[in-house]
Amino acid sequence: ELILIHACDENHNLTHTMHRLYLEKRAEIIASSINSNPDGGPTPTVTAVTQFGELAPVIHDYVEQNGIDLIIMVREGLSASSGRQSTSIIDNVFRDIGCPSMLVPPQAVNMDKPIFNHILVPLDGTSYSEQALAPAAALAAASDAEVTLFSMVQEVFDAEPESDLVGDRGLYNLKVSIEKQDK
Repeated sequence: ELILIHACDENHNLTHTMHRLYLEKRAEIIASSINSNPDGGPTPTVTAVTQFGELAPVIHDYVEQNGIDLIIMVREGLSASSGRQSTSIIDNVFRDIGCPSMLVPPQAVNMDKPIFNHILVPLDGTSYSEQALAPAAALAAASDAEVTLFSMVQEVFDAEPESDLVGDRGLYNLKVSIEKQDK
């Protein structure tokens, strides 16, 4: 199933019909190109939906309401307000999303070769970073890709435990623990 969603704010209410007609025509064009595919596989349905609101909240709501498991977006896009390239929309979408997400570079994909051959999973030693292992393993299995686990350690700076720079003492306690092991 392919769903084209257009999100626009309430100020575009007057152009809602134009957006809806445009998306319906795009859906029709995409559906006819998919249906003419000679591989004979199942034909997905293509529909168009227009929703009012800011893009990131519309996407968040759609993910929650429709059981979306993965979001894939191009790393660079257009800012809704200026038409210039901006990552703020992408940041807002990915910041609090409740499912795995992937950014792809804005370049043509060569469909003659596998999209994923080798997947890098950076791990920083926390249980949070280890949450990337299951989705990476599933993606690797689905695409027959190799996985490299990259362990990263960032230098811990000297700071007093009461310092605002240390936050909840996590970095300080980690540094003390490492120093004790070295002695």
